[in-house]
Amino acid sequence: MAKNEGGEYVTKELYQKIMRGTDIIREEKQKAWIVTVIKGAKSFYDGFDIDDSLVAMEMLDKGEDFSTVQKYVKDLVASDSFKESVNNLILKFSDSGVEYYKDTYKDCMSKKQQELLECIENQNKLMDERKSKRLEANIWLEDEM
Repeated sequence: MAKNEGGEYVTKELYQKIMRGTDIIREEKQKAWIVTVIKGAKSFYDGFDIDDSLVAMEMLDKGEDFSTVQKYVKDLVASDSFKESVNNLILKFSDSGVEYYKDTYKDCMSKKQQELLECIENQNKLMDERKSKRLEANIWLEDEM
């Protein structure tokens, strides 16, 4: 077992989930991912929603189409609230999460879901703008050298 930044011990299994996620999750969201994995292990779903969301996010990262990932989530032997938890994790952490979520709930999105989607979409835009500005600054600095 290793200690995380907060001094808590992290099992090998949790560490593997964290690392799988950090391979596909944008850098700005990785600390939130670590917290989510650790808290998820002690949650109502015992981290199984984390496992299934990781599989789905890896599928999206490899270019699988939304319908294939949606079928994977739909075929989970679990409650609708579990599947919603998986989809919320995909929304929050996957680079394709916003588009996937819009496609998944296109015919039945509640006001709460719309608000969550808008919030994540705005966060992603801000992160993209910051990244673009950093890249521009780096290019400018390289030109000066």
